[in-house]
This record gives sequence, C-alpha cells and structure tokens, in this order.
Amino acid sequence: MEKQDAAPAVAVVGSLNMDVVVSADRMPKPVVDTTGAGDAAGAAFACALAAGRPLDACCAFAVRAASRSVMTFGAQAGMPRLAELGTDAP
Repeated sequence: MEKQDAAPAVAVVGSLNMDVVVSADRMPKPVVDTTGAGDAAGAAFACALAAGRPLDACCAFAVRAASRSVMTFGAQAGMPRLAELGTDAP
C-alpha cells in the first residue's frame, strides 16, 4: 500500500458474502492512548448504520470516531461525542 494516510477496510455483509472495501483518511492527530479505539469505531459504525447511512459512510464515520478517541488518555474519557465528529454525524 502506497498511501499511509488511509487503509482499506473490509466488511462482509449478510449471508450473501458481499464484500465492501473502502478507505478513509485518518485524522492527523497525535496518538495518546489507543484503549477504547475499537469500541469507539464499533459504536460509531453501528450508530451510522442504524441511521440508514450507506456502508462506506459508516466506515468513514467509524474511522473518525476511532481517530478522535485516541487523542485522550483512557477509554471513557476518549469516547467522542457526536458533536465532535462533524456535521454529518448521524
């Protein structure tokens, strides 16, 4: 992979084994603590999916949430609020 600011994400959807591959730019912020980043990503993805967003938008939103969460020490303190994730938050 040439570009270091993005990484592919793959989601296998349902029993049809459909694959969706997207890449999303990470936020260029310092990493303080990665604890809870996966939880933030999963919660953001589920939130966007429940709001009816397409899968690529769900992935991008999850990346934003995880990127934001690593900027603060601790899992609870690092959980981003919707207002911190941009105007297109679900």
